[in-house]
Order: sequence, then C-alpha cells, then structure tokens
Amino acid sequence: MSDDLKTMIARRPLLAGGLAALGLAAVGAVAYEAGLFGPPYRHSPYDDLLGLLPDRAAAIALGRDVLASDPAFDTKGTATHLRGKIGHRPLEAVLMSDIESDDLTEVKGWVLPATLAQLCALAAKTNSIAPSP
Repeated sequence: MSDDLKTMIARRPLLAGGLAALGLAAVGAVAYEAGLFGPPYRHSPYDDLLGLLPDRAAAIALGRDVLASDPAFDTKGTATHLRGKIGHRPLEAVLMSDIESDDLTEVKGWVLPATLAQLCALAAKTNSIAPSP
C-alpha cells in the first residue's frame, strides 16, 4: 500500500466523524429553536396570546404582581379584549401604540404598556408551569 492510500484511508473516518458531529449539532440547534427543551407549560385556550410572550416564566412572575393589584381579574374578558386589540399585528407594534396613547399601567414601580401587563396577568392566571411527572 502506498503512503497516499494510507493517508486517504485515515482521513475518511475523521471526515465521517466530523460530518456526524456537525449533523448532530444541527439537529440539536433545530430542536432547541423549536422549543423542545423549554419548560413544559400547561396548554390553555389562551396559547395564541401567550405565545406572543418571549419569556413566559418572567411574564408569569410579573403577572402575579399584576393579579395582586387586581383581584377581580376577568380571564375570558381580558383574552377577548386582547385578541381584538392585537389582531394580526406584531406585539411590538401594539405595545408602541399603548405607549404613544399613554395606555400604561404601574406594577410595583414599573410603568408598563397595559397590553403587556394584561398578557402577563393572563399568563400567571392560566398558564403556570406544569408539574413534573
């Protein structure tokens, strides 16, 4: 066997291993972006609204503070109101609209757009983290 042939044979396993590692990294990245490794939230009839929140755990924590200041929170009425208000617009546009129209809410010293406060309260009320099996 010539030296060139031995070198080529030795490179094949290395190349195959590298490609396998690259493929595994790609599958892991896709699974991570798809949310397969995220916290398991209970499903609710408001997932269309709660899916707009980028960090649901933080929203739940903030929502608990919103609920503490509004014990008569109407879950269904708020969801209906939010669906009509948000429609098919991006959440950022709705929040900017709240700020421009001075539709703000104070929660523990933080001034928030009312839509965000209502979404967080909805998250806290209906979509806590599911218990581990």
